[in-house]
Amino acid sequence: MLANNYKVYGMTTIGDDLFLTTVGSVGSAVKGVARFIWAALCDRFGFKKIFLILLAMMAAVCGSFIAISHSKALFMIWYIISMGTEEAAIMPTITAKVFGPK
Repeated sequence: MLANNYKVYGMTTIGDDLFLTTVGSVGSAVKGVARFIWAALCDRFGFKKIFLILLAMMAAVCGSFIAISHSKALFMIWYIISMGTEEAAIMPTITAKVFGPK
């Protein structure tokens, strides 16, 4: 039953289906809005600075994900940050700058 917390690979996971569904939905909405924000920032400040910021944020979030897995609130915040920093919106800009527009 997923409603109970259980051990997987030595870490406690969250087994509340409603909570995980809510986190996924909020994360997707944040991801959709963040793409426009990161793309606008990329146009204003250049892709190298923005990509470095995104890389640093993602490294910090990914590096500390296991440490916060016991707390639902921290898990939600970390997941939303990870979805908000997904840099797929600026990849076309980076590809065009590095390899040319053709």
